[in-house]
Amino acid sequence: MLERRPKKHGPPAPRRGHLVARLLALAIVTTAGSAQANSPKQVYDRMLARIPRISDTASGHFKPRHVCACLTRSSPFAGVVMYDDFDNVRCVKVGFAPDGKPLSFFLCDDFTVLGR
Repeated sequence: MLERRPKKHGPPAPRRGHLVARLLALAIVTTAGSAQANSPKQVYDRMLARIPRISDTASGHFKPRHVCACLTRSSPFAGVVMYDDFDNVRCVKVGFAPDGKPLSFFLCDDFTVLGR
């Protein structure tokens, strides 16, 4: 005759599905904390901080990131997105001197961003 094993008393051993569920819950909790660190306002402020200022070009910090197209019918042009001195975002066509330094700026308010 077959011998029966005595039943173990106490909590049952965790099953594979329970273990996966616990690990998933732990992952969600840890990612939720880091998602709060990057609030929508922080992401928005970080994106705006990357737009260069026209006044920074005089000091040699000309690093535009976005290309734009001015939609003005009288003088359409391609330029770069920059802040002016009054914190307005504009499309700027930069004129360069023969030595390669920025010399003149033509500003446009009605524009669309083309890309990076």
